[in-house]
Amino acid sequence: MANITDKVVTVPKLQYYKEKEDAYNKTQFVGQEAGKGLIETEKVTKLDAIEEKAQVNKVEGIQINGTDLVPDVESKVVNITAKDLAPDLEGYVQDSELTEQLTPYLKSTDAESTYLKSETAESTYLKSADAGTTYVKNEGFDDKVKGVVGSVYRPKGSKENLEAIKAVETPTEGDVYNATDTGANYVYVGEGQGDDESGWDKLSETVDLSGYLQSSVADTTYVKVSEYTDVKSKVESLTEADNTDIDALFEE
Repeated sequence: MANITDKVVTVPKLQYYKEKEDAYNKTQFVGQEAGKGLIETEKVTKLDAIEEKAQVNKVEGIQINGTDLVPDVESKVVNITAKDLAPDLEGYVQDSELTEQLTPYLKSTDAESTYLKSETAESTYLKSADAGTTYVKNEGFDDKVKGVVGSVYRPKGSKENLEAIKAVETPTEGDVYNATDTGANYVYVGEGQGDDESGWDKLSETVDLSGYLQSSVADTTYVKVSEYTDVKSKVESLTEADNTDIDALFEE
């Protein structure tokens, strides 16, 4: 029968093995402590690289004039507009909008090379107010001209002769009649006026030139007076005894 003492571990041996186990565990494991936990070596390296007070300038929030600006939920971005920065400029436009609005207008440099300065214009051109009292507006100008011209001479038709024209009742200055017997035109110039103080003045009449010869026809038909006188003197110098060829008289 085996001795029981061979199966018994003494306290000193237990203590020995316990010390050996604890020493081994210290080299292989980290002991748990209250308030502490385990962390990966990579993260430990990153933490060791962070300088002291590295978070001292961390922004905890954004405000404009005491009002918190909340980031967009999805993008996490805070959008600060010009209106947010300068609310007093609400009535103004942005530079890009201003450029677009000024497109129809000239730059000052272009205007100086194209238009007169106001002081130059004042010494050269009439003001609109002055022009209204000096010139006739274009509107209705043609009608006004026609009215003025029409008030000078107004053709009224034809009468048999001047006596018939004088018999016209209540004529108006500028009335013009044609006398068919002579072709003359007469205008009424006012009571007691005119060539014979009858109120009518002769303007024109038809001149009959049928009894006259055109100069072009006369040159080929008749001899000029200067040439006739020369020929006449030569012919008168001839006598019956002369046996001269008449054609020879006209030879140069």
